[in-house]
Amino acid sequence: MEDIYEWQQFQPVKGRFTPYLTIVNTGGIGVSSGFVKKYNISEKRAVKMFFDVRKLSIGLAFLDEKAPDSIDFKVSKYGGAHINAKSFWTRFDIEHLKYAGKYTPKEITSSNNEKIFVIDLKEDPNYF
Repeated sequence: MEDIYEWQQFQPVKGRFTPYLTIVNTGGIGVSSGFVKKYNISEKRAVKMFFDVRKLSIGLAFLDEKAPDSIDFKVSKYGGAHINAKSFWTRFDIEHLKYAGKYTPKEITSSNNEKIFVIDLKEDPNYF
């Protein structure tokens, strides 16, 4: 008896597959190309940021168009993106270096049906 295989060839692609957000030392938030692909946000133009001080959680809502209360968002030619969050850290008096690192966000829907990606901040054990 002959085994029958239904092969699908792997096509290598540039970029990452893992959907994550990274708080970087410069105060920005890196958005992996895997996140951009998984959540289909390459055409988004802005992001709204939220903070829950009790839970130490950040929320990100990606928007089709810029709004007065949003931050510019643009995907790079390599498929990832960067959010300039320096004023966010200052506004909420958060020492961002304390929480630097990669985060896998969870997706929630707000009360007004807005998709929000949440990261729960955790202290970097190497921070001192």
